[in-house]
Amino acid sequence: MSMLVRDATPDDVHAIAEIHVASWQSTYKGIVPQEFLDTMSVDDSAARWMRSFSRTTCKLIVAEIDDVIVGWCYSGYCRDDDAHPTTAELWAIYIHPNAIQRGVGQALWKNAKESLASIGYTHVIVWVLKENLQAIGFYSRIGLQPDGVEKTIVIHDAELQELRMTAEIIGKHPR
Repeated sequence: MSMLVRDATPDDVHAIAEIHVASWQSTYKGIVPQEFLDTMSVDDSAARWMRSFSRTTCKLIVAEIDDVIVGWCYSGYCRDDDAHPTTAELWAIYIHPNAIQRGVGQALWKNAKESLASIGYTHVIVWVLKENLQAIGFYSRIGLQPDGVEKTIVIHDAELQELRMTAEIIGKHPR
């Protein structure tokens, strides 16, 4: 198995969209309304990624195993009003359901963390649905911990609770 983590290109948007939809439909089954999951479209997601690709200041990276994109990570500035300017946000890490538990998330996080630190970020936050225990476990293993801040989001008329997790990205790292 050969893994490569690299910057995403516009040619990657379809694979990114496929992973986004497959991951949501697998991970959020029973959490997010099924009707919403059933109506997710790879083509719509790819079109959104293509439109935002050149407009974003965030970094989008992909992980490949044997030349097949199996995961991606999107990170950059933090959207939270209470965040210090040196706090970044891990907007998303998505792994194709067939590639879970293969070190893809760890590799993406390592690359993202190094990139964020190299441009001056000292801390990072991520928002995660409270019912997504698999993601909370992953984020805990890579050093993020809940900071006590929570919010309600609405997806397809369903109110869902998110918790914020945070970590220092400069200094000692658990991994």
